[in-house]
Parts: sequence; structure tokens; C-alpha cells
Amino acid sequence: MLRQILNFVIEPFIIKSEVVDEDGTTKRSEIRTSRVLITLFILINWWVMVNNFVHNPYIGYDAGHHLSYIAALSEGRLPTSEDSDGFYYPPVPLLSSAIAFNLHPEESCRNDFTQRMDWNTGCMDFPGQILQYQNILTSIILTFYFLKIGSLIRPDSFDLRILSLGMLSLFQVYYRTFSFVRGEPMLAMFYLFVTFHLLYMIRNDIRQPKWHYTLQLSVGIACAILSRQWSAFMIPAIIVWGIVILIREGKLALPVFRATTIAFIMAFFMSAWFFFALLYNEGSMIAFSREPTENQNLFANHTPDFYFGLGLPDIFERPYRPDPDTGHDGFPNQFIPMMYSDTWGDYWGYFTLRGPYPGGVMVLSLFPTMILFAGLAIGYGYLIRFLMVWKKDIDKRAIMFAFIQLILFWTMVGYGWFVIQYIDPGKGGPVKGSYMLHVYPYLALLGGEALYHLKQRSRIAYPATIGLLMIVYVYSIPMYFTQRIRFF
Repeated sequence: MLRQILNFVIEPFIIKSEVVDEDGTTKRSEIRTSRVLITLFILINWWVMVNNFVHNPYIGYDAGHHLSYIAALSEGRLPTSEDSDGFYYPPVPLLSSAIAFNLHPEESCRNDFTQRMDWNTGCMDFPGQILQYQNILTSIILTFYFLKIGSLIRPDSFDLRILSLGMLSLFQVYYRTFSFVRGEPMLAMFYLFVTFHLLYMIRNDIRQPKWHYTLQLSVGIACAILSRQWSAFMIPAIIVWGIVILIREGKLALPVFRATTIAFIMAFFMSAWFFFALLYNEGSMIAFSREPTENQNLFANHTPDFYFGLGLPDIFERPYRPDPDTGHDGFPNQFIPMMYSDTWGDYWGYFTLRGPYPGGVMVLSLFPTMILFAGLAIGYGYLIRFLMVWKKDIDKRAIMFAFIQLILFWTMVGYGWFVIQYIDPGKGGPVKGSYMLHVYPYLALLGGEALYHLKQRSRIAYPATIGLLMIVYVYSIPMYFTQRIRFF
């Protein structure tokens, strides 16, 4: 048992191979590891750890709503709209903090709900910090499963794992969101947990999944659903992927299809209670703090700038939200520049201090962005091959990347509908990179695949590309560290 656990833990960091001696008769096992891979893994999680130790938990998107939610949850009940504007949040990511409230070192915070809800008492400091420490563990688990997925896709090479993890390390949005009191970090972790279990069946030709495997998959799906409503984008991706595999493989795929269906049913029973509670308390299973538009023509909800605006020249000079005090108008409610600057920088200013970024961060970030677009093109190529069910000569790698692309596709459709349906013309509040944290590991895997292809094709362009990416990383380091320091 201990040996199996150890093998499971070290597997993404090693490659096992059979080596034949010179005489051609003796075979022996060889285990290789990569210092670069281990260094990147430690470096990413080190940044996350440092930020969570020093970032002020009161600062972040809707931080007050989350902390009020935690205070209500600590009483053993779901909050109502009177307790918190974040009443619609699923509870799983906030459970540890709710428990921490009842272990609070201050007796008044443990026993007086009114004090818990009062920011001035300092009662929320302790549970907020507990959730930040949880974020550190969540990041470690996420990057662990990220590497395990890379090892499933290309088990005989470290290249994809190193290149993908390197791409993930460039995203400022990753370090920022993992410092906040929010549910998206845990959602992203469960997305990768579920993805790993699905891809594992494909890589290892599992024709009859064991019961505990189905249970793990169902728990992963249920926990994703109970982490954030963005988990809904996972469901159509799994359904489409499963149906296409069933059409391709026929009866051979039935056991896996059956196991996945059972996992879905079990996940429904484990998570449906929350949405029925929303229906009972707020009158709707999809209750939200903002009213949707009543305009039947959704595409008339925004001005053309929302869809086509590029935010020039501010996107490269002052890529942060408008500041009336300085006369900075910015590019409010323009989707492309807002999402771009919130991916590579901090558009809303909850992590870095508002003001000029280190010169050229947004310009340099164009380079990794182009690599991500190349990865998306490769991903869509895999997806098209996968959907051409009449062509049977498709390898497992294409099937696995097709699932990753389906996740990204349905996220684009679902999130696109959200930002069009729930409008905020003055600011563009629904446009935040942190909301879509779960897509960035998948984008990084596709970016790593693009770099892998480049390495196979050009001995000159590849090292030059890696060199430029290292320059982008070093130059952007100031953006990876919070300036919203916690005051002790």
C-alpha cells in the first residue's frame, strides 16, 4: 500500500524505462528525473506560499462577501442574501474557514455571531488566513495533477511537462487568484483531478473500471460542482467526449461510458442539495446577486467596443482600470484588453498597487500569448480529428487533447453567455481573469504542446523562443508578488 502511494506521488516527476545492456541480453529498469521540472514545481508553489503568507485577506474580488459567507457557514447553515451578496457561492472551498471560525482564538469571535460579521472586530482575520493557507495546499495538488496529466499525454518525455509548467508559471492571474479568499483555486484543482481520471482510462485502456475509481470520479465532479458554478462548463465537455468515444469504440467503450454515467449520477446526488437549498431560500436554483438583462437580443447588450475594442494605447501604457483621480479613462467594458491585462497583469488592482507597471510587461506578454494561440490551433486540430469518427486511425494523445479543447470550447461558450447576459456597462465587472482560473492550466498544456512541436522542427527557433520566454518571466517577476501586504 505504501509503495503504491509512493509510486503515485513520484510518478509525474520521473520516467521509467527498460535499458538493454551492450550484450543485448540483460534488461534492467532505469529511473530518470528532471531537476528543471522539480525546480519549476517548487518555484510556482513557493510564489503562491509567499503571497498567501503576506497578502491581506480583506483585499480581493468580493472579499467581504466571501468572509461574510464564511461567518454564516460557521453557524452550520448556508447564508441568505441578507447575510452576504455571495449567498449563491457553493460551500466546499469555504468549509475549512468556517470550521476555523469555531476554533477562533478569541472567545468573543467564537460565540458572538454579530462580532463575527463585524469587520472592525478583526474576527475575520483568522478564518481568512486559514483559507489562504488552504490555497497553498490547493496549488500543490493542482500542479501535481497538472504534471500527471502531462505524463499521461507524453509518458516517455519530460518535455511537455517542463514546457507546460513553464507556461503556467508565466500567468500573473495564477499567483493573484491563489492569494484571494475565493473558490476558484479549488475549482481549478478539481477540474484537473477529474481530467486526470478520465484521461487515465484512455491512456491505460481500462475496459472495466473498478468501483473505487468510479467513486473517485464522482467525488471529483461533485466537489467541482460545489466549488463554483463555473463547473457547469465541464459537464457538456465530458458528455460530448464520452459520446464520440462510444461511437468510435463501440462496445469496447461501454464499461467506461457506464462508469462515467454512474459517476455523474452519484455526483448529482452528492451536490444537488445545494441547488435545492438555493431554490428554497432564494426562489431559484441559479440565483445570483445581479439581475440578467431583459433584452432578448443579447448581442445588443453591449457597444461594439465590448466585442472589438483593443484598448489602445492604454493596454500597453496603463493597463489598469480607470482612475478618475489621475484622469485615466482606461478601457472599461472592453473584453479583449480587460481579459488580456487581467491575465498578464492586474487590471482591477487588488494584488499590485495601481500605477505604472514595470515598463513593457504587457508588450512582452504578447509573445507567450502568440504561443498560446499556436497551442489552441493545435488543440482544435486534435479536436477536429477526434470528431471525424469515420477515421479510426487516431492516437490516444489526440483523444486526450480533444478533451482539453472541449473544456476550453465550452468554457468560452458558457462564459461568453455570462458576460453578455450580466452586463455592467460602466466598469465591465463580470470580466475577470480570476473567474476563469481553471482554463489557464489547459491553455498552458496546449502552449507546452506548441513548444514541443517547435522543438521537433527547429533547432534554432526553439532555444531562441525559450530564451525569450525566460526574459518575459524574469521581467514580470515584480507582478508575481503581492503589494497588498497584511498588517500584523
